[in-house]
Amino acid sequence: MSATNFGWALRKNGSCLASEVDCGETVAPYRVCCPNGSFCPHANNVACCPSKSYCTDALNGQPRCANSTWDLFINGGYFCCE
Repeated sequence: MSATNFGWALRKNGSCLASEVDCGETVAPYRVCCPNGSFCPHANNVACCPSKSYCTDALNGQPRCANSTWDLFINGGYFCCE
């Protein structure tokens, strides 16, 4: 994992791992997962933020995944897959 948990969330068809924060459902049946230690403010649950404050604007300016091993995609918005 990268040194920071700041980035776009993982979209997963299934459950988040124990080492991830479950940020809820996105497009059914997918869930949104962030690395432990990050936050996913409710209204923007596809962003993994370093605090409870929204970080979407900063991520739009420099898009990246919250985990450097994930791959970044865009389809009506940014998201990551393994």
